Amino acid sequence: MSSFVIEINPSKNREKIGESHGVDEAIAWAKQKCKAHNLENEWNKREDDDHECPAVEEIPGVKNVPEVQIDRHASRESSSLDKQKVWITEETLQELEKDMELELLDEDIKLWSDGKGSNIQLLLSTLHHILWPSSGWIMIPLTDLKDSSNVKKAYQKARLCLHPDKLQQRGATIPHKYVAEKAFPILQDAWAAFISQDVCLSIK
Repeated sequence: MSSFVIEINPSKNREKIGESHGVDEAIAWAKQKCKAHNLENEWNKREDDDHECPAVEEIPGVKNVPEVQIDRHASRESSSLDKQKVWITEETLQELEKDMELELLDEDIKLWSDGKGSNIQLLLSTLHHILWPSSGWIMIPLTDLKDSSNVKKAYQKARLCLHPDKLQQRGATIPHKYVAEKAFPILQDAWAAFISQDVCLSIK
């Protein structure tokens, strides 16, 4: 804290406080000087503090670097999370679409097999309803399946169209393999029933 000694001297007093010779005016002048001096000291102190701890903006080549790095890092992290969400969402949608497609195929297979029991002729004559165009299967009218020999030929051809190894060779898709996997045992059971019936008829 600064202090002043005031000497009431007419000759010196003129230099410091002008024409005023009163003690009150001298005290007021001293207070003003003290205030100005304190303000100057405070200002100098702030400048020293600023010099000792410079702001990031004042350091050459380091301006705004921390903020930029944080922003970029946050942006990359956010972008990565968004991509992951998108990826998860797309994967989920693909799974849902796949499940729906398989459900539709199940319905088609059920419509194809229901009501026909073990009647191999009916199954073979309607097999084209569940097979795909590139399966190699050609529709066979029911009237062409009256003879046992024709039924046997049609069944053998159906086996070639539905056999897993043959499907693999032709590059069948997952839905195609799914249909073949479901239809193949149905035809096998129907064929076994047909053979048993044919044997019984031949014995009689």
